[in-house]
Amino acid sequence: MNLTDTIQHLFTRRVLFISGKGGVGKTTVSALLGIAAAKNGKRALIVEMNSTDRMAPVFGAPQIGHKEVQLQENLWAINLSPQKCFEEYALRLIRFSAIYKAFFENEYVTNFLRAAPGLKEFLMLRKIDMLEKEQRYKSFSVSRYPKYDLIIVDAPATGHGLSALEVPGVLAAVTRVGPLYVNARSIMDLLADHEKTIFCLVTLAEEMPVAESQEYVNDIRKRTDLSFGPMFVNSVMPRPERMKVDFPDTLPAEMEPFRGYHNLSRERFYLNKEYVREIEQRFPDFIKFIIPFQFHGLSKKEHIASLIPVLEE
Repeated sequence: MNLTDTIQHLFTRRVLFISGKGGVGKTTVSALLGIAAAKNGKRALIVEMNSTDRMAPVFGAPQIGHKEVQLQENLWAINLSPQKCFEEYALRLIRFSAIYKAFFENEYVTNFLRAAPGLKEFLMLRKIDMLEKEQRYKSFSVSRYPKYDLIIVDAPATGHGLSALEVPGVLAAVTRVGPLYVNARSIMDLLADHEKTIFCLVTLAEEMPVAESQEYVNDIRKRTDLSFGPMFVNSVMPRPERMKVDFPDTLPAEMEPFRGYHNLSRERFYLNKEYVREIEQRFPDFIKFIIPFQFHGLSKKEHIASLIPVLEE
């Protein structure tokens, strides 16, 4: 693989947060980066944050839960459960599982997790922080190395994603002492470390996603210390091989959809072209990767892996 310098540099980081407006293809980009990193020799982990397990069907894997599942060589995935994150956090403090089960495994704690503002996000960010610090031994070596070279977080969509990233700062400000403060500060340090953590935006070349991406970037710059990586413009219609086809006035009924589909492809090509130009104007300091629309869909690993040339020179 001959990845671009931008992607090679991206893969020297420890944690990548992938976010954008809902429906723009965050999971696709997370999977693409995971596959590319794994093929490039990196031990990569894709993290879903309490999602509907969108990653497992792509890789033909069993259900992905709160324990890491290997998807292929050098690539793993985990789907964080706030309840499990809370259990791990509580057990780290009280040490005894019997006490945890007696006092915390009940509907009141479940309802508390649902109701407490930002607690679920804090617990999942703490788990990501712990995964980044986790280490392993290599064969025939007494030295310890990071368990994963790269952690790719399929983060919540815009709005909710920004709120989640602000939670550690709020907790640190109100606690000032104790385990919550220590963990919040550790998360804040990870997010603010530009050598370790980077934020990548995914968008579509359409009016609403572009406008919302602009607002999202402005808010992140105002309210966090995150560093930005490249932007991924997803599902851009490629130029049709023939921009104009002279269909006869009348077609057999079974052929008529081809006329409509060709016209629709042309219209989308021109629409995307206009908004790609607008993205260049609105985000001049971002390196962009244009991901072409895939007519066969992106429901399988092989489909997503076919996009790797987008990341290559």
